[in-house]
Amino acid sequence: MSHSQREYGILSLTRITEKDMIILKYIEKYGPREALLKIFKDLEENELDLRVSYNNVVYRYKRLIKKRMIFFRVFPNHFRLGLSLLIVLFKIKPKYAEVFENIIKQNPTLCYYVRKYGSENGYLVYFTVPMNFVNKLLEFIEFIRIAGIAESYKIYYKDKRVDSGLGFDWYDFNEGKIVWKWDEFVKEVINTKVEFEEKKEMLFNYRPPDLTDVQILRYLELNPAAKFVEISKAINKPISHVKYHYDHHLIKKKYIDRFTIFVWLFEPNENVNYYFTIIDFKDKRSMQSFAEALKGKPFVYSAFTFAKTNSLGITLCLPHKQLLNFNKALWDLAKEGIVEDYIIDIFDLRFAKTYTLPYELIKDGIWGYPHEEIMNKVEKIILAYKI
Repeated sequence: MSHSQREYGILSLTRITEKDMIILKYIEKYGPREALLKIFKDLEENELDLRVSYNNVVYRYKRLIKKRMIFFRVFPNHFRLGLSLLIVLFKIKPKYAEVFENIIKQNPTLCYYVRKYGSENGYLVYFTVPMNFVNKLLEFIEFIRIAGIAESYKIYYKDKRVDSGLGFDWYDFNEGKIVWKWDEFVKEVINTKVEFEEKKEMLFNYRPPDLTDVQILRYLELNPAAKFVEISKAINKPISHVKYHYDHHLIKKKYIDRFTIFVWLFEPNENVNYYFTIIDFKDKRSMQSFAEALKGKPFVYSAFTFAKTNSLGITLCLPHKQLLNFNKALWDLAKEGIVEDYIIDIFDLRFAKTYTLPYELIKDGIWGYPHEEIMNKVEKIILAYKI
């Protein structure tokens, strides 16, 4: 479990152009390692008309990164890796914040936590636990409540990630800013028709990642846009070996769900915050209509469905005024009988950390979970704090 601290803040210092958008679409489709090569080939074969040289494409790409207008994320496929992702909303008393953070850090399946305020004061926590040990993790979570650290908690199981795209639907390239269209969004949700099929149980022959796969995955979680030569040097393996494992294991075996780009389209003077919402819908068709309408919208940082519910979990990036308009949109959709209920919390990113998946728990190709060791550490912490 390696720690990676993501940076958030005001990113946009240069206006994004339509040429930039085309480049970003290539990166979204082909990934940060293959996109520029694909652009070069398409320019050479006249299959892409950007009206700029390849050198200018590279310049634009580097400028977007330097100005911190884009950043990349890699989404490991937890299911294919033999893991379950649990999202837990903890309600705690503020005086227990320090001991709570200390306790959850003892669990190697911790992959993210952030303090939140709003519906309830507490923390949003992600755990990625080997499927065979979910019950042990539930014991760990329940122990936090029994010890009096958490007043209560609610657990959600991640089902599928919702692809929201690059977020250019509401961006005015002439003005260089987002034009917010909440009334149109409500109509889009109402009018979106989706083909709904009951989810069938997915069967596949599970094979755990080997050592090289693990090394590459861990490095990509920390450096999603890293080139093969960088990965090769970092893990001390030949480039050809790295590329083979990347193409034939990580991609072909779907250990990686996909790479995504988040584009910061907000104006420099906007007070933008990160929020988390869980929206309950009337039924799955309503939920999928809403998820479909999220595509291309600039306020979605990440979104996913939960197993055995009609709910969506969404991390939002919004200026405060637009948060009010987002709330109004949900109330309008509730009036239409689409939304049943929802909560929204604001993140305090001063108290947040991201970790890689717990690859150290793989021993001889099998996932483990040191439950007794974890619980012994937690009990000692509670005794030390004299709770």
